[in-house]
Amino acid sequence: MNSLNAFPAEPKLIEAVILACLEKNPIDFQKVDEAEVKRVIAAIKRATTRKGAALKYTVTRKHFLCGCLDFTQHLPEEHLIVGYGYRRGNTTDIDCIHHVAGEERCVAVPDYVRAEIRRHHFHRSDAEVIVFHNHPRTGHEPEWF
Repeated sequence: MNSLNAFPAEPKLIEAVILACLEKNPIDFQKVDEAEVKRVIAAIKRATTRKGAALKYTVTRKHFLCGCLDFTQHLPEEHLIVGYGYRRGNTTDIDCIHHVAGEERCVAVPDYVRAEIRRHHFHRSDAEVIVFHNHPRTGHEPEWF
């Protein structure tokens, strides 16, 4: 059997792979400030309430995403982490975070997070919302994964 045939023709997966390949400026996690990543992780741990966690000083999109990845990398359940910020040049300055812990293979989006995403996004024309959602390995993934 050709190994390519084992890869499912899942349109959303194919779209995600193509879009990732076309990204002009992919995020380089090799050059991050570890102190900034630690600030993000501390904020994620505080961000489990309806109010979320405000950051005293903004962090860039790169540091936010690196912090999300570091925080969730070895956790068995799914997590939804939302960063609220504003466009600045070719990045986003994140100033507030929501964190929702889910279960294995499932995480819900609470109404208060949906409402805040809408409120923030329509508040200013330069407002941006960065959504991070992990899919931890369970051991039951298809062979090609």
